[in-house]
Amino acid sequence: MLIAGIQDNMVEALETRDLRRAAKSVEASLKVIQEEDLTKAAAEVHESLARIYWAMGDRNLARHWARKCVDLRCDWDVLEPANRTKLLQELLSTFEVF
Repeated sequence: MLIAGIQDNMVEALETRDLRRAAKSVEASLKVIQEEDLTKAAAEVHESLARIYWAMGDRNLARHWARKCVDLRCDWDVLEPANRTKLLQELLSTFEVF
């Protein structure tokens, strides 16, 4: 239920384009995910943070979270880990349409 409340807050923040509040909500959900050891769900949360920070114009922080997303997906064999740099660039290239 805690994550659902956090998610509702994030959605409301995104609807009003309050990206800072949305980022704080996503970071709160990441904390819960880490505390509950739900690491498989964390990649999507990292990607959400990356996309929000990208939209806020903070490219460095966006790349940081995107890299964590790619690393988790490679660690869980969702992505082929052979070329993480290429995978990161491919993910970042999708952010322009966000």
